[in-house]
Amino acid sequence: MLDMIGEIANYDEITDDELEGELEEDSEELALMEEEELAKKKEAAKEKMLKERKQRYENFYSEYGKTIKLGILEDKTNRNKLASLSRWHTTRDPNGLISLDDYIKKMKSIQDQIYFFSGEDKAVLEKSPLVVGLARKGYEVLLCDDPIDEYVFNVLKEYEGKVLTFLDRILSTLEKVISRCQKMEKGKEKFRNSWLKNTNLTLNLPKKFYSKKSTT
Repeated sequence: MLDMIGEIANYDEITDDELEGELEEDSEELALMEEEELAKKKEAAKEKMLKERKQRYENFYSEYGKTIKLGILEDKTNRNKLASLSRWHTTRDPNGLISLDDYIKKMKSIQDQIYFFSGEDKAVLEKSPLVVGLARKGYEVLLCDDPIDEYVFNVLKEYEGKVLTFLDRILSTLEKVISRCQKMEKGKEKFRNSWLKNTNLTLNLPKKFYSKKSTT
């Protein structure tokens, strides 16, 4: 069953035999064509086949995509195979779908992680400052608006040697660091005010005068 689905999913792989079969009805016409014209004819036929096959898999996936993702959670033996059949929205094409294999092919040479951001609304995910910042630097981000995606990536963890990275967790860590820094800044301010009060100084000196270096 998985092999059959895999054949449908590999719509971008068209063999010479398949192409010849597609052009068989026009064989007499092709025999009379110049080499350059023949090449254009074959290329047009190939593009048509690719488009039709892609649409066929997208139709299949719209109906059975969630079942495939559930399989990733439940079928440990075929987890990677099922992951290769799954599709996600991405910052490169928010309205289209992409496989993990296609994502890896487009990765920057210095990139070793697959980035994804999960939430209820794809439009909101696209506008996240973290997502926008990565996209501007040429990094693609998977936009996961299906509730099951977070469970899938918690189980999958990596694919083809690339670690799957929650941008949600990076954002949460950044927020905690910022909050901690703000609390430290408030603590420094409180200490500065207390020090001024206890030393009875009334000089109107700038805050930078009371830096850590000056008070130690």
